[in-house]
Amino acid sequence: MIDNMDINKIEEDENKDTNEELDEVIPPEPVDAEIKIEVSATNMEGYIFVSAPENGGKEITVEDINNALEKEKIISGIDHDIIKRLVEGGQYNTQIQIASGTEQIDGEDGYIIRHFEEEKTLAPKKREDGTVDFKDLGLIRNITKGTEICDIIAPTDGTPGEDIKGKTLAPKRGKPAIIPRGANTGLNADQTKLLSLADGNLICLAGKYTVETSITISEDVGLATGNINFIGDVVVKGNVLEGFAVVSDKNITVQGMVYGAKIEAGGSITVRNGAINSTLTAKENVTCKFAENCKIFSHKDIKADSLILCETKCLGELTAVGQPGVIMGGIHVVTNNVTANYIGSKSYMHTSITVGDHAILYEEKMELDKKIAEIDAEILRYDQAIDYLEDIKKRAPLPPEREVLLGNAKKLKIRKGIEKNPILRRIKEIDTFIGAKKNLRVACQKVLYPNVKITLSNFVLSVEQENKRCRVYVDKEDGIVIRPL
Repeated sequence: MIDNMDINKIEEDENKDTNEELDEVIPPEPVDAEIKIEVSATNMEGYIFVSAPENGGKEITVEDINNALEKEKIISGIDHDIIKRLVEGGQYNTQIQIASGTEQIDGEDGYIIRHFEEEKTLAPKKREDGTVDFKDLGLIRNITKGTEICDIIAPTDGTPGEDIKGKTLAPKRGKPAIIPRGANTGLNADQTKLLSLADGNLICLAGKYTVETSITISEDVGLATGNINFIGDVVVKGNVLEGFAVVSDKNITVQGMVYGAKIEAGGSITVRNGAINSTLTAKENVTCKFAENCKIFSHKDIKADSLILCETKCLGELTAVGQPGVIMGGIHVVTNNVTANYIGSKSYMHTSITVGDHAILYEEKMELDKKIAEIDAEILRYDQAIDYLEDIKKRAPLPPEREVLLGNAKKLKIRKGIEKNPILRRIKEIDTFIGAKKNLRVACQKVLYPNVKITLSNFVLSVEQENKRCRVYVDKEDGIVIRPL
C-alpha cells in the first residue's frame, strides 16, 4: 500500500531530475562587472570597488571607470596608472583608492633676523693682539643713523590645495613678524629692515630695540662700568674715578668729581664739582667748578671758579669769576681775553698767561702748511710723470698700460688740487683771525699778584707788585700796561 508520503517523495525526485536536465539545456545569465565609487566626507579621497563579471559578463574598461568618476563629479587627483592597472590586471572585488585631493599648505609665519643680541653681557673686551682690556666692558653699544638692526622676513601666502571634485582649498597666510621697534628706530621703504633713526646707544627693552641719544650713568665710572665711549650725550651722576675715561661725540656732564681721569667731548664738558689730576678736552666749552693739576683744552671757552696749577688752552675766553674766582699757577694759552677775580697768589706762585699770540692757531697753521707742502710735492711728481709720458706720446703711440698710467696721473693731479682748496681756505681764516685781534686784554677784578707773566701778542709783562681791580692791555704808545678797571 502506498501512502501520501511516498507519493510526495516520488514527485520531488521527478522534479529534481527535470531541473537538472533543464540546467544542462539553459545556461545561466551573464553578469557584467559593476563599478561602485565612494567619496570621503572631506571630498579628499575617492575609492573604487569593481565586482567581478560572472558567466561571461562584460569586463570593465577605462572608459567605464572614467564615466563612473564623472558621474560622481570626481575631476581632480585621479590616478590614471591605477585605472590602467585595474583594467589590465582585472583587480576585482577589492576597494582601491583611485583619487586623492591635494592638501593646502598654510603660509609660514614671518620672523626676525637680529644683527644685535637682545641682552648686553658686560665682560672685558678682547683686543686684536689677544690681550684683554679690563676697562672696556661693553656697557655702551654705539650705533649710527641708518644702521640695520634686524631683517624682517615677511610671512608667506602658502600654497592652495584642491579636493577631488575640483574645489580650491585656500591656505592660511602666515602671521606677520612682531617687529621689535622702539624709540628712534624705523622701517625702510619696503619694510624689510629695522633701522636706527639716530646716532646713539642701542638697547633692548621689553623685546624692543631702542636707540638712546643720551645716556645716564647713575653710578661712578669705574670698575663696575668700565670706560664710557658714546656717540651721544653722557650724564654721569657719580664721579669719574682714577684711570678711567669718558668719551663722547657730543656733550658730557659729570655731576660729581673727576679724579685722575680723561674726559673728551665732541661738544661741551660740564663738571658740576671739581677735577683733579685729569685731562679735559672739548670741541666746544669746558665748565668746571674747580680744577687742580689738570690739562684743559677747549676750542671755545673755559670757565671755572678756580684753576690751580693747571695747563689750559682755549680758542675762546678764559674766565674765573666765581668763588673764589682764581687763576693760580700753571700755564694758560688763550686766543681771546682772560677775566678772573684773582690771578697768581699771595705766595707769589708763578703763573703764565699768554693772550693773543695765537699759539694754538699758529700750531694748526703750521700743520696745514705742512700738508700743503706734501700735496704740492705729489702734484710735482704727477706733473713730471705727465710731461714724460706726453713727450713719449709725441714721438710714438703709448702702449695701453702707459696710456692708462697717463690718464690716472692727470686724474690724481686734479684730485690733489681739489684737496688743497679747503686747506687754503682754513689758512686764510687763521690769518684773518690773527690779524683782527688787536684789543686783547687780561682783566683782574680783585687782585693781580706779583710773579705773574702776561704776554699779549708780542708784548710781555712781568708783574712785580700787587694790583687791585686792574686790566692789562696793549697801549698804542706805551706798549703793554696795567690800568685800573
